[in-house]
Amino acid sequence: MLVEDDAEVRYFLERILTKAGYVVGMAADGVSGLRLFRVRPWDLVITDRKMPKMTGEELASAIKKEVPTQHIILIAGIPSCVEYTELFDAVFGKPFSIPTLLARISALIEVTPKE
Repeated sequence: MLVEDDAEVRYFLERILTKAGYVVGMAADGVSGLRLFRVRPWDLVITDRKMPKMTGEELASAIKKEVPTQHIILIAGIPSCVEYTELFDAVFGKPFSIPTLLARISALIEVTPKE
């Protein structure tokens, strides 16, 4: 699942993830992202940090209250400003390396137990 308020970034990442073989649900803000998260289980959540209505850290906190083991990756303009890094499996600064992001996603999903 991808939560990103910048439409261009959202669709760029969606194309990359889809091309890599992932099914991607998308939301434009944290509130919509939380609603989408509750619709079905997701192997991984990728969220932007600074968004309207709900930040990526607030979204991650809400998700972790419901599913403490949920894998979450944060994308932040300034990674050093992230206060609650323990909520995330990885924090990527902008700009980030697509191959590195895909490798981290693959590693996280590979270790996720399938139900």
